[in-house]
Amino acid sequence: SLPSWDITQIVELLCQTDADLNLANKPGSGWAWPSLICAIANRHPESVLVLLRHGADRSLKTLTASADLPSGSTALDAASASQQPDSMALLLLGTAAPRPS
Repeated sequence: SLPSWDITQIVELLCQTDADLNLANKPGSGWAWPSLICAIANRHPESVLVLLRHGADRSLKTLTASADLPSGSTALDAASASQQPDSMALLLLGTAAPRPS
């Protein structure tokens, strides 16, 4: 049987293989969003932390729009639009953001 992987483990493995974390699909081939914004939009704060630790660029913007996010949005825009305080803290404070108790 195949091993069971969660998304954060997959992101970590991709980071360890020197995958281009800042690459986005070309417009017209689906969402043209960098991996950091995708992790936020899909509500994976653990993956956001992994991507930031490996140097994902916080300043990149979306090249296409979604129902909730216009083209040209940043990772912080995505976290704010989807009301994700954990991801917002990670983006603003860096990878050493305190965890709520």
